[in-house]
Amino acid sequence: MLIDDEGFELGIPSQEEMAAHQVVLLRHESEQACHQLAKAHEDMQKLVDINWALNQEINTLRHELRVARAHACMETNRQRGSGIPTWGGQVAIQDRGEPLLYPPL
Repeated sequence: MLIDDEGFELGIPSQEEMAAHQVVLLRHESEQACHQLAKAHEDMQKLVDINWALNQEINTLRHELRVARAHACMETNRQRGSGIPTWGGQVAIQDRGEPLLYPPL
């Protein structure tokens, strides 16, 4: 029976040499994992910053929507000629128009 002994011309490595080689491999693997972890941390920080900016934009748009709705409501009331009396103000009975009815659903 022939055994392929190619690559063993210099002999079989000792236990110390194999352990040293394993240490080198583990160090490289550890360094690679640390680099990947640092990159992942940077990526997460970028995503947090993007999320914060988008939330700020959403809040601004919501505020603008509330303002636009209020202006639209005031304009509608102004065009109808009937506003909601405030501070106890009353509209004279003879100046009141017909009550507005909602269309049937």
